[in-house]
Amino acid sequence: MSNILLGSDPEGFYTRIGEDGLPYVVPPAKYRVDHKFPTDLTDPKHPVFAKADGVNGVVKLIEDGAAFELTVPPSTNVETLYQDIQIGYDLANGIAKQFGHFVSIVPTIHFDTNEFRNREEAFLQSLIFGCDRDMDVFELEGLDTGGDVFTEQESALDHPYRYGGGHFHTSGCEFFQTKPLLAVKMFAFMLGNLVTFLSPMKELDHLRTYRYGRPGRFRIQDYGHKFNDMAWTDKGIEYRTPSNAWTTDMSLGKKLADAVQIVADYLLPKDRLMEELINNIQDPTIEAVMNGNPELAENNYNTIMSMI
Repeated sequence: MSNILLGSDPEGFYTRIGEDGLPYVVPPAKYRVDHKFPTDLTDPKHPVFAKADGVNGVVKLIEDGAAFELTVPPSTNVETLYQDIQIGYDLANGIAKQFGHFVSIVPTIHFDTNEFRNREEAFLQSLIFGCDRDMDVFELEGLDTGGDVFTEQESALDHPYRYGGGHFHTSGCEFFQTKPLLAVKMFAFMLGNLVTFLSPMKELDHLRTYRYGRPGRFRIQDYGHKFNDMAWTDKGIEYRTPSNAWTTDMSLGKKLADAVQIVADYLLPKDRLMEELINNIQDPTIEAVMNGNPELAENNYNTIMSMI
């Protein structure tokens, strides 16, 4: 059995209630610029708002456009990864309360662009989508999932929502490095279907497929060194389809971690099985995730499990 290393960089939102009674994003830049909240600006794109000692190491709360983001240490088990994420959310809650706001950990949330479109450059990142380029494994093959092969920045000046990711970073398996595109496909078949039928916020997750929740989104990550000398942890895959919904639901997080293990141990070593899954499960998976169809997603997942 592969010794899998798991990580994540989940996003959430400082939130206020609007005049219409709906929750709206308060971009972190407002705290920095208007309220002079002290931050570490060593990385000006991602100012650090707070730090705390977590179970696996230091947890950081940083700015990421309209959202806040957590940098949490990797873990060999999802339970302690989850604990560190909650420590980060507690940091964010403590800051939000200082200004009469609260924290929302949701896949999709309203954003009033009119409030910030004429503000200082510090607010610019909250008015665009994307920072670093990511890719789509299905678009790479010419399949249409409503996006681009490579996704970089685009204007979100008139877009009414912002989206919260709960990306899964995975390493520790030889095949994640030697078969990365096949690994992403298997993640789509397993994790993509799982989050579609088990998400506690299905409608908000479906809205997120507009850009970020499409089934094949990924980045190849070069971590630069092995984690505690664990084999195959110097490079890995960031599967970007999952939203932050699993970071509020430990049972779903556990299922996603189990799915990563299944991909590593039972799918990627078997080329004939993967070929069969691609022929029979790929199109239904794209349909289920893109259309937010939990019944089809559950059927896809159950079919895969019956074939293992």
